Amino acid sequence: MMKKAVLLSLMLLMVSAFIMAQTMNTTNPQAKAVVDKAIAAISQNAYEGKYTITFVGPDEKTKQTVKGEVKLWKEKFYYHLADVEMFYDGKTEWTYIRDLNEVSITEPTAEELGNDSPMMMMRGYGKSHRVDFDPVPSDDNYYYVSVYPTNHSLDYFRIQLVVNKKNYMLRSIKMSQRNGDRITLLFDALTMIPNPTLELFTFSKESHPKVTVTDLR
Repeated sequence: MMKKAVLLSLMLLMVSAFIMAQTMNTTNPQAKAVVDKAIAAISQNAYEGKYTITFVGPDEKTKQTVKGEVKLWKEKFYYHLADVEMFYDGKTEWTYIRDLNEVSITEPTAEELGNDSPMMMMRGYGKSHRVDFDPVPSDDNYYYVSVYPTNHSLDYFRIQLVVNKKNYMLRSIKMSQRNGDRITLLFDALTMIPNPTLELFTFSKESHPKVTVTDLR
């Protein structure tokens, strides 16, 4: 369950990469330009930060909020959400469950990585989307842009991006699903990592005494 939540946060966070590849038929070039600049802003450097994911059910009564941490550097990632940490150094993936002190190790294929890595997942979609500004006008500080899939069989029908007007960094991402669920990812902070190293995206067995290792490579 928690791993599913982690993967969802990955997908939401990196949906901008998906949009970049799928917005050839946008209806609003100005909105597409905002998205492209947001993609460029987050792709130029390594970043780390904290975020909050809020799940709201169709009845408005079901609500869950979880805080997490993230590090991103090109295809590499580190995610921490609740008791799960995920590391990917570009070749090897580690999924560590803190409460159990267990880690599983894999070297996923591109297809397998698509289940855990939103970058690979989004490359596989191959469907077009319509991009436009929200009906509610953007305020002085943020652009509000929505992405609508033309493939109506997808689980979601709208993704809203809130983008800072000054630096084009993402403030929040909100996914509206066809079953009525809404998932919002709000960045509390996202700062550049000045000198990223591979160790940031690699699980250290030495730092986790008595860890149970399941090596699936």
